[in-house]
Amino acid sequence: MQTGLDSFLECRPDQGKLVRLKGVSAPDTGPPWVAVLRQACLIGPLTVYAAPGSRLHALNLEDGTVIADFASGPKFAPAWDSFRQEAVSVRRGSYLALHNYRSYNFWHWTMESLIKLMEAEMAGFTGKLIVPASLPQNRFVAESLDLLGIAPERILPYDGKAWWVEELFVPRPIDGYSRLRWYPGLFFRLRRRLLAGADVSGPPLRLYISRSRADEGRRIINEDELVGMLENFGFQTVIMENLPLHGQISLAARAGCLIGPHGAGMTHSFFMPRASLVLELFPQQYVNPCILPVADLLGHRYFMYPSANFKDDGKNDIEALVYAVELTLRRELSGARLRRADFSGRFCRAVG
Repeated sequence: MQTGLDSFLECRPDQGKLVRLKGVSAPDTGPPWVAVLRQACLIGPLTVYAAPGSRLHALNLEDGTVIADFASGPKFAPAWDSFRQEAVSVRRGSYLALHNYRSYNFWHWTMESLIKLMEAEMAGFTGKLIVPASLPQNRFVAESLDLLGIAPERILPYDGKAWWVEELFVPRPIDGYSRLRWYPGLFFRLRRRLLAGADVSGPPLRLYISRSRADEGRRIINEDELVGMLENFGFQTVIMENLPLHGQISLAARAGCLIGPHGAGMTHSFFMPRASLVLELFPQQYVNPCILPVADLLGHRYFMYPSANFKDDGKNDIEALVYAVELTLRRELSGARLRRADFSGRFCRAVG
């Protein structure tokens, strides 16, 4: 029988302790929680087995649900012994698991994994972080942790084997699609930390984020036409993956307007001044409004544009509705709107 880890620990405090965080959630939602489990064995990126005595409890790190007494009794002792044998020896100290099959993606890493780190720190975590294996395409993992002041010796890439740890912090999973907006305290805590070292000197910017280097589609097939129109409004084109993360954040922190196809680059709306203008382009067959919580909490003026074409070829490439985008820019970047956006940017930089 599945149950939430928080409910499980409230009924069985011998399995670990539960810390409820105050002051970071909306008034009509309950506080997030962080569980602290003893003698836990990580098996893969999603599941941990906590084993007091001979009982095994299966915990899904992805959604925070536990199957109590997943396996118990003497006949299961060899299974636990095999896990321990693979783990070799207990890793002393406290650990936080930030690795899963989604954390290789910049949006999921920022809006979900780093939110877990904020939760754990508020619960007193100062131990070591288990992160995705280091790959060229996910250099943002190390760069973001450096911006947050995490010392390199605290960061351990996961090697895919069983890890037996003395103490495991398990924050409540908060998905970035919807639940994140319930916890503005965590949202703004992370935003302040990542923006702390950003260079916001210089005039406000208008950015178009290109996916021309993307391997997985969602490229703009009429990008030349779109860029030509955007240049008339003072936009500059940027390929974010060509820059280190601190450079990406510094650009976004100065941007009063951001346009781009749906993808990891739109995560940068998180770093923009409040009440900025955000336009996102989608394939017709894949509209994923994961930026809505960011737009909601920061008060962005947010517009969605599906592709002008429908071609189910697996690439999800986009034909931008250039004229519709232009109409929006004419209206939103008129004198009154522009003055309000510029003021919002100055105010945001002044107060952090």
